[in-house]
Amino acid sequence: MASHELPPEVIAALATLLRYAGSIMREAIEASPSGNGGGFYDAKTAPMGRTAFLRLAREGAFKATKVGRKVLARKDEVDAWIESRATTAPHRSTREAPASDGYGDALALHEAIRAAGHHVPLRRSRRTGKARR
Repeated sequence: MASHELPPEVIAALATLLRYAGSIMREAIEASPSGNGGGFYDAKTAPMGRTAFLRLAREGAFKATKVGRKVLARKDEVDAWIESRATTAPHRSTREAPASDGYGDALALHEAIRAAGHHVPLRRSRRTGKARR
């Protein structure tokens, strides 16, 4: 056996140790606020827009803290806030929509007057001088 070769038992033990250390490091990265899959949202990674996230954090919709220049909030709290908003019905106005948008009636009146033989001049646009209805 050459001096640079290790026995197979040592290599197997080192491989097990490296797998264990890798899993511990992976868990630590995911748990850290700056980790790629961590348990926190910042303004860039939040499921809503940047300004909405910062406004909601400022208003206290969910707990948030500032670390350096970043505002961080726990993913589970932000997701719970989103779920609570998704289950409530959107606000609907009790007023009824108008029967007409107003333009259809004016066009119908214009066409009826023209059909009766009366001349109705079209209004001219102030900007371009082109005729318009």
